[in-house]
Formats: sequence, C-alpha cells, structure tokens
Amino acid sequence: MCLSGQGLEPLVTVVVPSYNHGSYIKEAIHSIVSQSYKNIELIIIDDGSSDNSIDVISSLSSVCLARFTRFEFRARENKGLSSTLNEALSWARGEYFSPIASDDVMLPNKTSMQVSFLEKNPHCAGVFGLVHTLHDSGDEFLVVEAAAGTEKKIYGFKEVFLHRHSLPAPTQMLRRNCLIDIGGYNPSIVIDDWYMWLLITKADDKKLALLKTVVCFYRRHAGNSSSNIDFMHIGRLQVVKEYTGRRFYSLAEANCFLASANELLNVSKVDSVKYFLKGFIISPLYVFQVRVFKYFFQLLRGLV
Repeated sequence: MCLSGQGLEPLVTVVVPSYNHGSYIKEAIHSIVSQSYKNIELIIIDDGSSDNSIDVISSLSSVCLARFTRFEFRARENKGLSSTLNEALSWARGEYFSPIASDDVMLPNKTSMQVSFLEKNPHCAGVFGLVHTLHDSGDEFLVVEAAAGTEKKIYGFKEVFLHRHSLPAPTQMLRRNCLIDIGGYNPSIVIDDWYMWLLITKADDKKLALLKTVVCFYRRHAGNSSSNIDFMHIGRLQVVKEYTGRRFYSLAEANCFLASANELLNVSKVDSVKYFLKGFIISPLYVFQVRVFKYFFQLLRGLV
C-alpha cells in the first residue's frame, strides 16, 4: 500500500504501545521521527498509564503530525499489551507492521533497511535485527550506526519451536497480512510474540529473518517483563504446550528449561543447574546441542 506523495515506498505502520514510560517515551518517539524512511504512519496507544506518559506524547503531537504520513494517538484504560497491539492492527493501513515498546529506541536506518529486505524476500514474513542493550543508568545513548549488510540468518518453524533462534522483539517488522491471517495477538498467552512467530512460520512454510546489524536500543530495567525469570519460564511452557504431541515436543520443552537455566546463571548458579537438570530429565538428547556446551562454558567460567 502506498499513499500519494511518497512515490513507490510501501507504507509502514509503526506502533508504540505506551505504558508508564514517561521517562523514556520522548526518546522512543524521536527515534521514529528520525527514521530515514519517509512513508510511515505512527500509531500510539496509551494503555492506561498512571504517570506523565500522556502529557509527553501530547506535547509531541504537532511534530508527529508534520512528520508522518498519518499519525494517530489514543489513550484509554488498561487492557494489556496483546489487546493494545490488536487494536493497533485493526487501525493500521501499512503493508508492514513494526511495533516497538515505549522505552526502546530505533536507529535511523532501521525501517529503510528492513523494508528493502522484505521487498526483495517475499518468502519472509518478517525481519529482525540486533539490539544494543541499555541499562537503566541514566547514561546517554551510545552512537551506533545501522549499516546495511548482507549477513543474515533465516529461521523456519523448527528453529523457532526449538528455541534455536535469535529474534529480538524490539526490532521486528512483519507483513501485516501475515498477522491478520493468524488472527493477530492472543491475549491469553504470556509470551505473545513467540507464540505468534510460531503460528506465522507454521503457515505456508513462512520464514523469519535476522539481519546481523544493530537496529535498535533495548532498554533493560526493573520493569521489563523479560527480567522476570519465573514469569518468562511459565510463559515459554505455556506456548510449547500448544504443540503437545508434535514432533520434537519433548526437546522443545527441555529447551525452555535450558533457556531459564541460562538466564539464572548470573542470579543463582544452584537454581540454574536445577533448571538444566529438569530439562535433561525431560529430554536427555538435548545435551548434544551446541547451546548446552555454551551453557557449561558460561557456568564453569563463573565458578573459576
């Protein structure tokens, strides 16, 4: 889909689900304003913030109206992330759908690079990139350029199911029609992005690509759901159980424990090993994976 005045550039829908990130959302919005790609519609939905997020967004409305092909902002009571993304999806007009959290930041060439890739690779339903992690220390952003590159990885259903993928959620750009075809986001699923990627790659053998280039800053702080290891572990098991009886199910379940074991390495090595052993009981074969050797390397290095 193209809108007049923008040549042949496909319209990209960038979505910011806002929730209590008043300290960060101005930087998030400015990073979208600064995209080198021109044909963007920006949809911001505030999901019941109790801080000053709405005031910050409202103060940038004139900038957004002048910059974007279309700008929409609404604020309402809290409904949760999946419901917010579904609301934005129903509102979106773009060929490509690019959600980003209200505390993360895009690098200037992210959109143009990803659109170029998807236009050339119709078998891919979505494309991702690398992130540079920012810790909540108040430091200024590092200067990192998203240089166009050709190095990439392509993932299908098996790789995503077995957790043999690296798809940083803040960097995603997906074909909107693929999201619509699977029914959008599922509010009953904790890790809705992984659940959704499985549905997409299962349908018509679609692929997801990772460009090995930093395209976003991901901010890590106490409010990140990804910092809650128990929460994420339960969420992973919930997704895997949707495929009970499928080939590789036991290995996929075991790999959920391996993922949590890795996350626990810097928290409690005793608990980390407990999770690892639970995975081994579920599927002894999982010890033959390269990622298991990497786990032991990190574990032993921390004991030295």
